[in-house]
Amino acid sequence: MRNMCDGRNSLWVLLAVIGMTVAGMGGRSTLALEPLTMIKDINQGEVPPPTFWLAEMGGNLYFANGTPGYGVELWKSDGTPGGTAMVLDINPSSSSSLPSDLKVMGSKLYFSAGEEAHGQEIWVSDGTGAGTQLLKDIVPGLSSSSPRGFALLGSTLFFLVPRHT
Repeated sequence: MRNMCDGRNSLWVLLAVIGMTVAGMGGRSTLALEPLTMIKDINQGEVPPPTFWLAEMGGNLYFANGTPGYGVELWKSDGTPGGTAMVLDINPSSSSSLPSDLKVMGSKLYFSAGEEAHGQEIWVSDGTGAGTQLLKDIVPGLSSSSPRGFALLGSTLFFLVPRHT
């Protein structure tokens, strides 16, 4: 969620408590919302706002977030301040890797990200820095394949790649 007051990014959580009523009380279910709670202020400076792609895997939330000095990179959170951190600086510089189209299949997170040697390509992560790597350089070299529109059909991951001539 974007903190609209000061232009910085913060990770927030909205807890929903679903209550089921017993028979004889109209058979209705109720939804009670707990107050919004900020988990961690993860952007302590001026950086362009990222597109927040969100995906859950193994009890962690994965998302794109921008920070000074790193740009927009892949982050994860277990819902606590101490468990919220960057997974990997994919494009090590103040430039961004711009992770997008996060999609979970099994125990792997697939996404599009860019770095200087390969451009924007398909990446895979097991949730650790060491387990985050380029899956395939579809358009070899510095050019980008720019994969997007990731979708799952059963156990198959589909995505679009613009035509390159």
